[in-house]
Amino acid sequence: MADDSTPLTRRELRAQREHEERQLTERAPVSRRRREPAAAAGAGRRSLGPAWLLTPVGLGGLWLGTHLLAAAIPFLRFGTSPDRWNGLVVGGVYNQFAGVSQLARLPAERVLPELPPLSLRLLQGLYAVTGDDRGRFLLVIVLVAVIADLVILITLWRAATAGPVAAAYWALAVPLLGPVALARLDLVVVALVVLAWVMAPRRPLWAGVLLAVATGLGFWPAAVVLPLLALVRRDRRRAALTGYAVAGLVLAAASVLGGGWGRVGSPVTRALSRGLSLESFPGLPALVDMALSPGRHSASLAGADMVVRGPWVDALSTGSAAAALVAVGAAITLGILVLRRPGPESVSGGALLVGRSERHASAHAAVAPVLVAAAGLLALLVTARTLSPEALGWVLPFLALRAALRPGRGPWLALGVVLLTQLANPYLFQNLAYPSASAFDVAAVAIGLRNLALVAVALWCLLAAVRELRSSAGVPAGK
Repeated sequence: MADDSTPLTRRELRAQREHEERQLTERAPVSRRRREPAAAAGAGRRSLGPAWLLTPVGLGGLWLGTHLLAAAIPFLRFGTSPDRWNGLVVGGVYNQFAGVSQLARLPAERVLPELPPLSLRLLQGLYAVTGDDRGRFLLVIVLVAVIADLVILITLWRAATAGPVAAAYWALAVPLLGPVALARLDLVVVALVVLAWVMAPRRPLWAGVLLAVATGLGFWPAAVVLPLLALVRRDRRRAALTGYAVAGLVLAAASVLGGGWGRVGSPVTRALSRGLSLESFPGLPALVDMALSPGRHSASLAGADMVVRGPWVDALSTGSAAAALVAVGAAITLGILVLRRPGPESVSGGALLVGRSERHASAHAAVAPVLVAAAGLLALLVTARTLSPEALGWVLPFLALRAALRPGRGPWLALGVVLLTQLANPYLFQNLAYPSASAFDVAAVAIGLRNLALVAVALWCLLAAVRELRSSAGVPAGK
């Protein structure tokens, strides 16, 4: 009995396995070591398409071609007059223009209270540049969105843990989402989040600052804080938290001075008081009821949402609120778990890595945070009582990173959800106002399929995140 060996812990088993893999790699011939990464990269390229598509010229042509096509289709469908687009693509922009024009006569707390204060000030700056011209205001917003789109494309392409595959995914995803994505400022927030994500391993302080600015513009980047911290070495996470906290406090103080405490919290209170949208997953039962039994429920346009009214709305809204609390809890739990797993410095067993080995270790360490961020954001979108098309743009960079880090069909199949979203809004959106017409059924089918597919993608991300976390903890798959 004295000769029995002491069972190893999971951490010791994992360290032993990584040590054995490093030894095998070091003993392999140099030609084989060079051949294996090249073969893996070649397999990723072949799975996407022709190799030339992943070159700078190919990516530029893909981005330009898809965006020109996405811009031409609305003109063919609705014509060239923006007045025919009102309430579809540019209605939200025109509402913001009308609100910002009131800042000279009304206090800031009474102007566009659904927007964060920093976002309001950004719109005010754009209004000052364009003057009292609604058309130029729209053009400037589109220009800013396109610049943000290009910043994301280039950042993903140059990132060590992303590369051409992630850039190609992004070049396809935004046009599939449709013209609404380029007629909003959400891509500016997404660009700041992507920059913070890519900078986090090497410049955690500035990554925290950028993420704080993104949170000030859109609030939702707060769901990415914990996964982003998981990208940072344990001994440097305090720098990222310091940058996020200090920049956040400065922005909050500026918002209080500019509009009072009520203006800081008004976007949250407005979001909690919004009605149930027919486009949301919680509103799906009411949508089906309107298609099968017109008359029990009705819908009308409120802002940019088609809000439903009827006997089921209170119960569905309560269920949505409860599900949202569960989603927030799940996102926080996954964030804590991804923080507790071995950090980036542990992937190589503490060894100093350079060049290709360092990039491989960084890519391996980034998979779990990417999946956790995507799963958390998708859970929030699925349980929300409203679901705007541009909100799907929040999760697209993380799906692009997942497509680049691990070969597989999951992220690419998720692009079908994006395409269904464009079909539903703006092209079939107006049909939701006429429940008794046959066109309503077409819109209902498109929205229903999109919502069910969105839930499937969210579950896929959640299960993939759990599997990755269990694998990182040394638990074999299926246990």
